[in-house]
Amino acid sequence: MAKRKIRIGVILQYMKTPFMQQVLKGVMTAKEEVESFGGTVKIYEIEGAEPEKVMVAMEELREAGFNGIAMTPSEDQLLKARIDQYSEEYGIPVVTFNADLEDTKRLCFVGQDTFQSGRTAAGLMNEMTDGKGQVAIISGQIANPGLISRQKGFTTEIKENFPELEVVDIRYSYDDEWVASKIVEELLELYPELTGIYITGHGVKGVCQTLKKLGKDRSMHVIANDFLEENKKWLQDGTINFLIGQDAEVQGHSPVTILFQLLFDSKAPEKNFSIQTL
Repeated sequence: MAKRKIRIGVILQYMKTPFMQQVLKGVMTAKEEVESFGGTVKIYEIEGAEPEKVMVAMEELREAGFNGIAMTPSEDQLLKARIDQYSEEYGIPVVTFNADLEDTKRLCFVGQDTFQSGRTAAGLMNEMTDGKGQVAIISGQIANPGLISRQKGFTTEIKENFPELEVVDIRYSYDDEWVASKIVEELLELYPELTGIYITGHGVKGVCQTLKKLGKDRSMHVIANDFLEENKKWLQDGTINFLIGQDAEVQGHSPVTILFQLLFDSKAPEKNFSIQTL
């Protein structure tokens, strides 16, 4: 066993989404593995995007002598500064997963290349629409860096390569199916010629049920993310045209493993870990 006791903290945000429940399964598997070697893994679950709670958890872990932290971050300047402080001043490595804050001193990131994922979605939307028409983005939490990056990738690719496609609106469901449903109704009122919807995160059920109710489930081109059972149902139904996936359990398992290997035998990760499938 290592000279010092290995104590790893895991801080998860966005826990009311089904995808993050799958991520948690991977964290729990890694927790069992680390604790079989005599280490400790403590898990914090935060329902939404609440950086203040993340920072409180970080301080609790530091005061309790934890020597590594894995987290799903949110876009927040104070949190970025706190990650840098823990890495440089306290010597506590931080691994981000599922969402990233590249402009920090975090050790590495585990998850999807979300910017490229957005670009991929734009390419697929271009193919389905013959490169013409109005499209909208429905995102989740406004402060989720991964969703922000997908959105940027999508809009950048359209602006650079598909001049006859127009992103007419970007809305936020805050991971609420009812809100996602109402957004669809509003979008179709405002943009009767709307031809495509890109769902960057949660809200698939609300979007698809509403499209079906309004008789738009066959004419609207829809791209979403994550191979969740609910999402696959809508893909098989034909309401969703494409799903862009990422391995949720790997995202939960790998950060804990990376920190364990670093703390156990000083094995540092060589690079970020990108996870994406179509």
